[in-house]
Formats: sequence, C-alpha cells, structure tokens
Amino acid sequence: MSPQSLLNAPIPPSFTTTTTTTTPPESLPTTHLFTPSLPLPPSSLFHPTRTPSNLNIRFTSLTSPTAILAFIAGHCHSNGNPTALAGSSAVINPLAWGPAFKWPVPVDGFPHTDERAELYAAIRVLEGGAFRAEGYQRVVLATGSEYLVNGVSRWVEKWQGNGWKTSGGRDVANRDLWELLLLRLKVAEEKGICVQFWHIPREWNEAEAFAKEAAGVPVGDRETRVERGVVGGGKPCLVRINRDARMSPRRGSGWNGGKSMAMMGVDGAYRGDGVEGRMGICV
Repeated sequence: MSPQSLLNAPIPPSFTTTTTTTTPPESLPTTHLFTPSLPLPPSSLFHPTRTPSNLNIRFTSLTSPTAILAFIAGHCHSNGNPTALAGSSAVINPLAWGPAFKWPVPVDGFPHTDERAELYAAIRVLEGGAFRAEGYQRVVLATGSEYLVNGVSRWVEKWQGNGWKTSGGRDVANRDLWELLLLRLKVAEEKGICVQFWHIPREWNEAEAFAKEAAGVPVGDRETRVERGVVGGGKPCLVRINRDARMSPRRGSGWNGGKSMAMMGVDGAYRGDGVEGRMGICV
C-alpha cells in the first residue's frame, strides 16, 4: 500500500484515531516502572493515533500525547533444554496498519530461555525506534515478564553494585543482555526519551503469539552469534554477526527500516569496520 493510500484508507471499525498537535515537553517520570492508578487494560489507557509529522500510527496515551505504548514478548520452545530455541516480538502499531515484528533470538552460545527472549525483545524495540524524531518523550513497554520488569526497576542496580553477582553470590544470568539493555536505556535518556516497563497479564499482550512464531524459526535461519566489539572512538558494543553477512549490505535489522551497513555504533553512525572478515551490526 502506498503512503498516500495509507493516509486515505478507511479507519477500521474496531478503533478510531486522532491527530496530535505540538505540545510542550511533559515532566518525565524518574522511574523505569509504569504503574497505572487503576488496573485497566492497555486499550483503556492508550489509543491508536496518527501524527501529522509522519505516516506512522502508534498507541498513544489518553492523558499524554507524547507517550506511547509498545507490546513486547519473548517465548522459548523447550525452555531449559540445551537445544531450546527462543523468539521475541513486538507490536508497536495496530495490526490493521502494519505487521508485528518477530525476531528469532540469535544462536549466540548462551542457553535460550524465556527470560533471554524477553530481554532481547526490549533491546530490539529500543534499537530500532526513532521515538524522538516522531515527537515522543516517553515509551512504555508492556510485557508479561515479571523477570524483565523487576530486573529493570529493582534488581539491576544491586547486581551492578555487587559486581554482577546475585544476593546469593551467583553470577547474574543474561548479564550480556542486561548490559546491552542498560546501554539502550542510557542512549534513550540522552535523547530525551523516558523508557518505562509495565507488567501486564499475558492475555492482554498483543505480541505473545508472534513471539511463539519467532521461536519456531529453525536454527539454520538464525543469526549465528553475538560477540563483543569496539566501534570507532573505542566505544564498546555488541556485534551481531549475521548468517548471510558475506552478502552486500541490505535493508536493516531495526523495525524502523534503517539501512544496516557494516557496524552501527551506539551513536547511530554507520561504519565500515569488519569483524573477522564479515559484516556485522553493532547493536
């Protein structure tokens, strides 16, 4: 569907949209935990809205036009099994206007679990979202994962202060993804974006079914590993090594459709560095 026909398309009867106008900056929350005053479903707090600055439609807060919602989910088939495969997904707009995003978790040397898939979903949304360019100041990630929400809002600072050890002295599981998520949150904050996490019942989560689909992708069709690298200026990052990375650059990994050419630094700059002779994307 062309951009013009999208704008002129009839609105499905299941919902209506509104158009936002320019608003002054809101007073942003200082916590990563989103806690509604009433136990209402997302559809009662956020509604589909199209903005005049672009063709996108987002789930926008009824009380704050600069706050949007994204559903994220993770699922692992045969969770806990050494051969388990996980998948992640996100729904950032009404499905009548665009498909869900599905990401098979890379085969990266770490055991696949539900928790790892949930973390990966949050990272992928934050790496791909041009929220500030769309005029948003707050992003609420709705998830059915208590592990993710509690980790962000209660545990991760304690883990860091304890040398990435749990209160029982064990190594923190999924440390690599926790560090990457913290990096994404820092980058968002530097851009003036507050990211919050909302724990919702799984039956409210529109992304759940798509995570299960992503988990079903065969191992041969997945990115093969994630390893630590360094971009220009000595900035550390994680580098995704794609299974088909020897091919020429192609349309990118982020859901915003940006071009992925070689490595993309945390500042968004594209670089032509190679990793072991293959093209990688610094996430």
